[in-house]
Amino acid sequence: GPARPVVAERVALPSSPPFFDPCPHLVRAGATLAAQVYADPVAGELPGAAEPLGRGELRRCCLLNSSEERLLANRMDAAGLLGLVPASDVSRPGGLFGVDKKRDPKTGEMSLRLIFDRRPRNAIEMPLRNLCSTLAQGVVLCDLLLEAREEVRIWLSDLPNYYYTFRVSSDRMRTNAWGNPIARSDAMAHPYAWAALERRRETGGEWFYRAANTLPMGDTNAVEFGQGAHVGMLL
Repeated sequence: GPARPVVAERVALPSSPPFFDPCPHLVRAGATLAAQVYADPVAGELPGAAEPLGRGELRRCCLLNSSEERLLANRMDAAGLLGLVPASDVSRPGGLFGVDKKRDPKTGEMSLRLIFDRRPRNAIEMPLRNLCSTLAQGVVLCDLLLEAREEVRIWLSDLPNYYYTFRVSSDRMRTNAWGNPIARSDAMAHPYAWAALERRRETGGEWFYRAANTLPMGDTNAVEFGQGAHVGMLL
């Protein structure tokens, strides 16, 4: 669907912090490079990643105003989904927008799926596509021939907010910065993210970026990491 402006209270978020580490499952699936890149994004950077930004490379879609951004960040902080990064450490911040997700059967209100426009960072990362090829297409069911005594059982239940259950390293969190820098006082208003920043001893600056402390939908390799984890769990 089309990109929608972010309305913080309508964004679908998990109620608990990210808990899932896909790395052991990626290794089990034979995706050792994906596991390495997941833990340390620098390992997946393309040649020339450290070069100055080219014209148009910082293009991103950010459909939210400062008030909604603050409300969304407060919700994300309460759920353990928010990180803070010193502004001096960010060169390719992304954007945020929503897409329609699911209509509430009681209220009729449409919830929003939060999408990170991570194009500036994606542009310097190696696209990993080995495990994506294991995603089956529905058309293959047309070739399935059953004996009279056989039946097919299909599970279609969704895993809600699947990617936002993924736990990430502080190095990966840094690559998920969005929007514009915020002042120190605004950063300190996010107590859980600020406490994590204090533990990393990175509170010395005056300007900070908000960032996704999880695997954002919009990461060029999110499907590879997600599918690899599925495959690894089944082996």
